[in-house]
Amino acid sequence: MNRIKLRRFIEEDFSDVYEMESDVEIMRFTGPGKAQTREESLKRFSKLLLPPASSHSGYWAIEDKSLIVGWLMLINNEKITGEYEIGFMIKKNHWNRGYASEAVDYILNVFGKLEEVVQIVATVDVENFASIRIFKQRNFDERKTKNLIYFTKRML
Repeated sequence: MNRIKLRRFIEEDFSDVYEMESDVEIMRFTGPGKAQTREESLKRFSKLLLPPASSHSGYWAIEDKSLIVGWLMLINNEKITGEYEIGFMIKKNHWNRGYASEAVDYILNVFGKLEEVVQIVATVDVENFASIRIFKQRNFDERKTKNLIYFTKRML
């Protein structure tokens, strides 16, 4: 975890987030499933700036040498006590360099040791091979449907 740093977003980070969210390839496997307009991205970005529910949940910028290379989220599932969903997005010019893997490892090693984090889950499109590889390498359990794979890792 020496190479990357996670930090909370600030307003000046919008251009980096918009760079990712306006890219069709990056957004293909995300919640919206499509590139975002500036207005759509600004609306989504405002959520990244909200105070987190706890110190171990919310959204973080992933930095390498003070440059944002992606973002990471860990969101508490309010319906299931102790369940947190993990997700990430990496700028295309930083793909295949291990940034997402390092960020997931950080979450597992730091927040995964907290008593209140019982399990970490991820929902991944069956064609998102890079993300699938990350969760399989970290021994997440998986349940596959036609279009999605649900990954789960118990932390206790």
